[in-house]
Amino acid sequence: MKLVYTSRTGNVEKLVNAVNTSNTLKIETGKEVLNEAAVLVTYTDGAGILPEVVRTFLDANKGKVRFAAVSGNHVKHPTTFTGAADILEKEYGIPVIARFDLAGSEAVVKAIRSALSEDKDDVEKLNRLLASQEVFTANLQLYHWYITGKQFFTLHPQLEDLYDAMRDDFDKSAELILTLNGAPKSTMTSFTENSVIGEASAAWISADDTLKALKDGYLSLIKLISSIKSETTNELVSISLDDMLKAYEKNVWMISQAQA
Repeated sequence: MKLVYTSRTGNVEKLVNAVNTSNTLKIETGKEVLNEAAVLVTYTDGAGILPEVVRTFLDANKGKVRFAAVSGNHVKHPTTFTGAADILEKEYGIPVIARFDLAGSEAVVKAIRSALSEDKDDVEKLNRLLASQEVFTANLQLYHWYITGKQFFTLHPQLEDLYDAMRDDFDKSAELILTLNGAPKSTMTSFTENSVIGEASAAWISADDTLKALKDGYLSLIKLISSIKSETTNELVSISLDDMLKAYEKNVWMISQAQA
């Protein structure tokens, strides 16, 4: 995630230098183009006003700024010293992670660093989900090929449906990672190393063992998705995983009924 900022007196720039990230963009005209998600740091203009150059920038880069930190002068404007923060939250819907006086403090620096690394954490966790879905997809295909016994004609086509659905979910996870400006893992080695589900053995498998393996796999994915949803602060990530979670929970229920 990029750190974008505008500074008039040098206080904001001093704070940005303390954050110490090379991925920065200084807003000078408002016409700058943002190609990735960002954290904005801005000063407050006048008595609680958002700088016009920031408004221009936000209008030109809609939806790209995820969080903001706002500076002000508590001595000159004690009641409205970070009024720009209220405008960012109310008019633009951008969460403000810090309101600070002049050049801020170490606590503000830490808050900005945390916001900048948030997508990296989500990408890492989503890549674990992506890897697990890929390995489970391969397992489903293997079960489809190797299942044997009296329930073959029932489970054989159902496994193909489950395989196709998991492949679609795999694509959705990859697209979500790309939306966060991350890089989806793409090699079999990276998939097997990061998956929470182990590879199935290429051997004939009974219906009972197939159902158990399916249930265990879906339960592993449910646990992983639930963990991601509980730990992320990115609403897009959480909402995007809802349909997967519901589908996997339904599959576990149906498998449990078949095992009864």
